[in-house]
Amino acid sequence: MKYFLWFCRIVVGGTFIVSGLVKANDPLGFSYKLEEYFAESALNLPFLEPASLFLAILACLAEVVLGFAVIVGGRMKLATACILWLTLFFGWLTAYTATCDPQGKYEVVVNGVKELRDVTCVTDCGCFGDAMKGSLGRSLTPWESFYKDLILLIFVLPLFFVSWFRKPRPSEAAGEGGPGIAFNTGGDDKVLLPGALILVALWCWVFGWAFFLWFTLTGLAGYLVIKRLAQGVKAEWLTALWITVFSLGFI
Repeated sequence: MKYFLWFCRIVVGGTFIVSGLVKANDPLGFSYKLEEYFAESALNLPFLEPASLFLAILACLAEVVLGFAVIVGGRMKLATACILWLTLFFGWLTAYTATCDPQGKYEVVVNGVKELRDVTCVTDCGCFGDAMKGSLGRSLTPWESFYKDLILLIFVLPLFFVSWFRKPRPSEAAGEGGPGIAFNTGGDDKVLLPGALILVALWCWVFGWAFFLWFTLTGLAGYLVIKRLAQGVKAEWLTALWITVFSLGFI
């Protein structure tokens, strides 16, 4: 069980870091995509349009910070709950994009008169799959993005349920291993940190951009320094603060 959870943490953490950095590379472009979704003819959430850029930056930051949290075992109940919510949300969004009918109509009332207007279908979610153009020569289709989210969900769910419904064994708190999820021991770091770097390096190869690896390496180096200077919950929150500030410098 411990090895399976390690694998899930590497896959989820590394993927979320890269996904957040992909969006953070062009937060303004991502905000334009959000505006398309918020339009009256799409999700009918026009009141969110003025906040599109803020929400875009928040989404980028959340993915990167949560990705690091999963890798280092910081505040896992909070981290896995947020990651599960984001995975379900993006899964729903890609499904909505895939099933949108470009010939569809929606009804509005203007001056007491009902009108039928054309539905606006967003061609892609502007997320992870859109960055595949450089490697695949095209973006992932909405259905491909949806299946990607389903696969990711397979790795997210075990982390969520173990974090929320199974406490770490006393042996883990003592640094002797155990199947629960808590802030990394030295043994956890020896497996999870190299594993995450290998996965991020693979994503670098896919996207043809080495920045993901250097960013992750620097973030984890800061985590190791913090871990030497602080212990317990303080170290977890200081790590989260470090990753947040470091990420904002890039965004």
